Amino acid sequence: MALSHMILVAVVVASASSSPVGGYGGSVVLGSAESYASISTAPAVASYATPAVASYAAPAVASYAAPAVTAYAAPAVASYAVPAVSYKAEPEIIAYPRYAFKYGVTDGKTGDVKDQAEERDGDVVKGEYSLLQPDGRKRVVNYLCDGKNGCNQVVSYSGQAVHPQVVVPVKVAAYGPAY
Repeated sequence: MALSHMILVAVVVASASSSPVGGYGGSVVLGSAESYASISTAPAVASYATPAVASYAAPAVASYAAPAVTAYAAPAVASYAVPAVSYKAEPEIIAYPRYAFKYGVTDGKTGDVKDQAEERDGDVVKGEYSLLQPDGRKRVVNYLCDGKNGCNQVVSYSGQAVHPQVVVPVKVAAYGPAY
């Protein structure tokens, strides 16, 4: 009981003090006495004399003389003689085109299997290349190119196509609460 009386007295003392009260609306000062000065009439109208007019003389006109003209002589023209040509073009030698090559690759680590052979005699190029496709078949391309018929290719396949089994993805259970 004594504690409740003491709390009540503290609340009354705190609310009766003239300290500012804070909050969202700003501070409020309680219990302050304010005084205002007494109201008086406006002063009497003062009279002023007409201001004196100042006179100014026009500025003196300055005159400027045109600058003296300086004469310049044209620069001397340098002459340049083109050197005489001391070489002549060599005759162009066109060799008869003839070559032949062959190569092959068999890589057990990557599964890359391919080969190519080609030969040229003048304007006629003929050759063959082959490769192992991803489905397991071997593709062979024979070609013949000449200046009259252009380039003709014949494509053939050997072997049976093998497609891998489709793997169905497994649904993984999600961790966390189920709602």
